[in-house]
Amino acid sequence: MKDKLNLNYPYNTFYPGLLRWSRDGEIDLDTEKGVARVIALLKVICNSPAFDFYDGDFNGQSFEAVKNSVNIDLDAEEYHSEGPHRYRIERIASFVQARKYREYAPDWCVLESEVAYDGHSDYGKNSIEFYIRDDMEKIPAFPGKDFPHDEYGLSLIAVITGSDSEIISVTSRWNCEDEKLLDFLKNII
Repeated sequence: MKDKLNLNYPYNTFYPGLLRWSRDGEIDLDTEKGVARVIALLKVICNSPAFDFYDGDFNGQSFEAVKNSVNIDLDAEEYHSEGPHRYRIERIASFVQARKYREYAPDWCVLESEVAYDGHSDYGKNSIEFYIRDDMEKIPAFPGKDFPHDEYGLSLIAVITGSDSEIISVTSRWNCEDEKLLDFLKNII
């Protein structure tokens, strides 16, 4: 099964850490499920700020610690919903209001501290809105086929606009900023 773990860039960046985890028995590269778990983890890491945080050996951290740091549920399966879905838009006026979504988007820095919130809102000059899908609470944090535009990623989206109504950033629930999300939002508004 190890031969099925094809590590092209950027996944191969973490080859030393994967070898350590395999040697220490933290991951199983001899089963399809074990390889799928590793690929899912790497998919999230390589498309998030975690990519710049971790060195090739995952900073010496355990598999469990790294998995927990990117808030992925490797025991879940890809979620397939019954569509179509509706979104509600919530204008976020304060850190306290935003913080209610911390459990749903634990990697968003705007939800981590009031300092980060104030920085993104430019102390109230920028507008922050959350686009919340009707089934957002049911979707597990597991990367789907269309990651980061999968069911999880599109179930909660943060949009920050400037005082001139120009969009500053659009961030998926996976904490990926992406121009494709703008096209998606145009179709749901």
